[in-house]
Amino acid sequence: MAVTTSKTADQPIFESVFNAVAHAFSCYVQKASRADQVARLNDKSDEELAKMGLRREDIPRYVFRDLLHI
Repeated sequence: MAVTTSKTADQPIFESVFNAVAHAFSCYVQKASRADQVARLNDKSDEELAKMGLRREDIPRYVFRDLLHI
């Protein structure tokens, strides 16, 4: 998800700061969520991953597939 903000002359400074903080928080939550997903998949056995059609080395590509456009 991409969020773009721009400060205009009529935009109050607190609104710009709020938008920046909200964007940073959103990025943090998304990163933490992906890290949790990688950890959960790493905890699975090779057999469990194979049932999902994954190999251990494919985990990062699988988790970040929407960002890597693969």
